[in-house]
Parts: sequence; structure tokens; C-alpha cells
Amino acid sequence: MFRQKKYKEAKDWIEKALKASDNQSATIVEHYGDIIFHLGDKAGALEHWKKALQLGEKSILLQKKINEGKYFE
Repeated sequence: MFRQKKYKEAKDWIEKALKASDNQSATIVEHYGDIIFHLGDKAGALEHWKKALQLGEKSILLQKKINEGKYFE
């Protein structure tokens, strides 16, 4: 859904994944931030990107997203 730019649908599915999981995945949290960024919630995206970092995500792009406050592929 995300790659098809169907962000609302992607948000619905990723929220289900977050609710269904006992342990939050740093990757899923980062992707949730990506989705809500594209839906216009930049502050929420930054919050989730920081949370993904705290959960152990170590991607270089994640740090760049946090530092610059915008989405990178």
C-alpha cells in the first residue's frame, strides 16, 4: 500500500500490525512514522522515528529522517 501511495490504507494495516504484536518492532514503528509523514503528520512521524531509534533500529536513513525532519527512501 505504501509503495502504491495508498497511505490511508497503509496506515490502517500497520496500526493493526502494531496492535497485534506483543513486542513493538522498531522497523514497523519506523514505517508507521513514514506513513503518517506522508499523511501530513510531521510531528507524529518524528516522534515515531525517535521511538524506532530507541527500540534499536540502526538504519542510516532513520537518523537522517530524525536529523532533517523529513522522509528519505
